[in-house]
Amino acid sequence: MDNGNAISCFCNVCQSWFAGSVSSGDICPECITNPKPAYITYSYKTLYVLGFLFDPDHKQVALIQKTRPDWQKGLLNGIGGKIESGETSIEAISREFKEEAGLDIKNWEYKLSMESSTWIVDVYRAESNEILNVTTLTEEIVQVIHINSLNEYPIVPNLKWLIPLCLDNEIAPIHIIYHS
Repeated sequence: MDNGNAISCFCNVCQSWFAGSVSSGDICPECITNPKPAYITYSYKTLYVLGFLFDPDHKQVALIQKTRPDWQKGLLNGIGGKIESGETSIEAISREFKEEAGLDIKNWEYKLSMESSTWIVDVYRAESNEILNVTTLTEEIVQVIHINSLNEYPIVPNLKWLIPLCLDNEIAPIHIIYHS
């Protein structure tokens, strides 16, 4: 029985989180009433996307050497950035990957969201033979790294668990909340 308490629900249409109830189902109210994919606006949180492109054998991943923010400077991370106003997170990861790595990847799969008091990051994965065609298009260098040698590189610490999680097909989308 639905007790009326709000819980975090994931919309399979717009691939965003919404406040719902046990009986809400897999589609947010906006997507039910609006045929165009919806997006959530948080006036108090910055919204980001992060994507990991793998080769079909899951032996390589495309990463970017960060120059900003300061805490990531010099470290490898997934490719991504801020979600622009009016953009869904799936649209944002497609745009960011094209802008930063030169590839128009269409088969992004939502894996998880990470949230703090000031930001939310939607994390996606995709696989493509085109991984070897990534190109550096900004001041941040895009590289294809063998997953087994990740520990030999300076990486953002959470990649040690994010990459294996993104490769695990058994895990349903999850929402991680960071507490300070």
